[in-house]
Amino acid sequence: MFPNFAPAFQIEDLIPLLDVTNLNPDATEAEISALCHNINKLSKPVAAICVYPSMLPLAKKLIKHPIAFCTVVNFPLGNLPKLEVRSQIYEALDLGATEIDMVIPYRDFQLNSNMLEDFLSPCRELIPRTKVLKAILETGALSDEEIRLATDACLRARCDFIKTSTGKHTVQATTKAVRIMANQIKNHYLNTGVKGGIKIAGGIQNMKIANEFIDVVLQVLAPEWLHPRWFRIGASKLLDELFIKFNN
Repeated sequence: MFPNFAPAFQIEDLIPLLDVTNLNPDATEAEISALCHNINKLSKPVAAICVYPSMLPLAKKLIKHPIAFCTVVNFPLGNLPKLEVRSQIYEALDLGATEIDMVIPYRDFQLNSNMLEDFLSPCRELIPRTKVLKAILETGALSDEEIRLATDACLRARCDFIKTSTGKHTVQATTKAVRIMANQIKNHYLNTGVKGGIKIAGGIQNMKIANEFIDVVLQVLAPEWLHPRWFRIGASKLLDELFIKFNN
């Protein structure tokens, strides 16, 4: 059921799995407009565009493809008070977000691993089941055991995706962390019949690196996971390679 199957993906194959991202806090409307323009020129729709909340209305206005509109909350440090996190969720939904990438309070989690579900469950209740919640672990700040425990807690709290990183930490996504996450997602599926998604973000600079992560996921999970419902790659640096190809 979970074969070792690792095709060599090309950039065109990856497009439907991409969360095209600009989370530069200094990004201008002109830069987001250019990003949207480049997305519109691609041969097929990406999975989502991920921008700060204030840029969601612009993205929704400019994007022509039927894609998801994603933003971030409790970002990037995961240290905001609960009430502020909930306020950010309401704001994101009001601005048109269909997907929310939320940083878990990973520092608090390291002090008390039992607190995470209590944090996540009320947030999940605020987000309609028709919309997607991705929990960002910031794996570069966590031990292997903490990654396992955090992944399990996020799955129990009905997060749709477990995401590696913010892209802002000094240690970004690693194949070791992704293997741990994928194993916990597999175990959750075997125990409950519920699939969890996995999103890899942080340091995915080119197709060679992307394929290394894809190989890890496919060594643990089934090829059917390579669908935008269950697998995403957060693309910011990878965009250069993508847009160069389609702008030539």
